[in-house]
Amino acid sequence: MAKDDATQVLYTKDRDAPKWRNKQEEIPKKHQLPQWILIWFYVSSVVCTWDASFIMCRPYSMPGKSLAWIWAPYKYYVTVDQRYSDLGDAYVFAQSLMNYAEVLINIIAIIMHYRQSKHTVPTAFMVNVMTMWKTVLYFLMFTDFCTGSEYRNGNTVLQEIFIMVIPNIIWIFLPTAAMIQLWGYIMPSEGGPHSQTFALNGEAKSHQISSPTNHQQSVKREVLRGPGSGLVQGGNAPGEIFGTKSPLSMTSCIRQRVASNEDIGKE
Repeated sequence: MAKDDATQVLYTKDRDAPKWRNKQEEIPKKHQLPQWILIWFYVSSVVCTWDASFIMCRPYSMPGKSLAWIWAPYKYYVTVDQRYSDLGDAYVFAQSLMNYAEVLINIIAIIMHYRQSKHTVPTAFMVNVMTMWKTVLYFLMFTDFCTGSEYRNGNTVLQEIFIMVIPNIIWIFLPTAAMIQLWGYIMPSEGGPHSQTFALNGEAKSHQISSPTNHQQSVKREVLRGPGSGLVQGGNAPGEIFGTKSPLSMTSCIRQRVASNEDIGKE
C-alpha cells in the first residue's frame, strides 16, 4: 500500500471515530428506564409510604384523632375497606411492612437508573412483579371467597367500585404494563447466542460469530509436493498454517525435499 493510501485510511478512521463514539454513548441508555416508569416509581413510592404510615400510626391517624389531618381522605376509605379501621387485623399490618420494602426497592431502582447500572432493568422488573401480586392478594383477601363479608358490612356496590376498587386497581394495571415493556429489555435479541449486533454510521449490522470447530473444519491443509516444497496452501506466506504464521521445521522441509527428489529419480 502506498504511503498516501495508508495516510488516507488513517484519516478516514479518525474522521469516523467521533461517529462511532456517539453511537457507543447511546448504548448505555438500554440500562435506563422509560420516562413513564421512572415517574411511576416516584408516585408509587410516595403513595405507598403515605398509605403504610397510616396503618403504622394508628390509632392517632384514625378519623377524629390528632394526626387525622395528614390522611384526611381516609375518613371515607376506612368505612369501605374496613380492615383499615380494625386495629387487631394482622394482615393489613403485614401488607404495610411489604409496602415499605417495595418503596425501598423503588428507590434503589431509581438510583440505578441515574447511575446507568446494568442491574436497573431487572430490579425494576422485579419490584413491579412484587407490586402487582401484592395488590392481587389484597383484592383476594377483600372478597367473600377468602374472608367472607367480615370487612364489607354495609357496603354498596358503587362505594366499593369508586372508593376501593378503582384507586387500588391502578397498582395492578401500571405494574403489569411496566413488566410488559421491561420484558423486551431483558430478553436477548434474535439471532441466537452467537450473534452480535453492531451499530455503525446509523445502521444496525449483524455479525455471526462462527465457532472455532466449524472454522477449523472449513480450512483444508494441503501440502504442495515437488522440488522446493514447504508451502501450505491457503496461507499468505511460506509456512502459514490455518492463517497463523507458524514456520515449518527444518526437518520437515528436508524430508519433503528428499521425497520429491526420490520421485523424480524414479521417473
